Amino acid sequence: YLRLYPPRDVIEVTPGPVFDVNGWDLKKALLLLAKGNATVVEWLSSPIIYRAETGFLAEMHNAAASVHRPERSFHHYVHMARGNYREYLQGEVVRARKYLYVLRPVLAALWVIARKDAPPMAFETLVDEMVTDPVVKADIAELLVMKRAAGEQEYLPRRPVLNQFLEETFARLQEVALPAPGQIDVQVLEFVFLAFVKVSQFLHDNQPERVDHPLSEAELETLKLYCAGKITSTEAKAELHCDR
Repeated sequence: YLRLYPPRDVIEVTPGPVFDVNGWDLKKALLLLAKGNATVVEWLSSPIIYRAETGFLAEMHNAAASVHRPERSFHHYVHMARGNYREYLQGEVVRARKYLYVLRPVLAALWVIARKDAPPMAFETLVDEMVTDPVVKADIAELLVMKRAAGEQEYLPRRPVLNQFLEETFARLQEVALPAPGQIDVQVLEFVFLAFVKVSQFLHDNQPERVDHPLSEAELETLKLYCAGKITSTEAKAELHCDR
């Protein structure tokens, strides 16, 4: 981080035709958490994990929980849904996936009102729990079938049932009287940021072969003590067998 021209803090890689790799620099991710960005929380709660540093993931979960405010998530989802609705669903033909760009945040906002916690990643779960009208639920199911058959870029006729549902739901959400987003204690975010920057630097200096490999719980605990100033660098090196 000590440079005049920092690199991009957004990760965007397309290694092939199947996968898109997206992410953020640690500092940006933590700042987004502080602002109530719900996408970070969703990614942390994803049921699909290809690779994880378990200790780091646990600390990020703790940090996310400590600064989570339902009202922040609610406003985030409503703002996203309204913006996507205005941009994508005003024509007579639309891309099927654009409906999902509106439906998911709308249902997530309803989830936050009802449950006061982070909504699930699975779209089907949101539909099952938050959509009570069988006609709307059937129309969503038909939309998903058409989307899978048509592909990502194909245009389909607008769906009046879904547009009406969305407009009525926006009106309901407008009447929700959630408190304004409150202040959060950012110290836990500061700790995670400084701790893992120090951990990375410590490993780079003393065990460079371990930088890209998972740490055990005992090793992570040692590094946390070092970052908190409770043990010295020499003691941490001894615990981690850096002389080997």
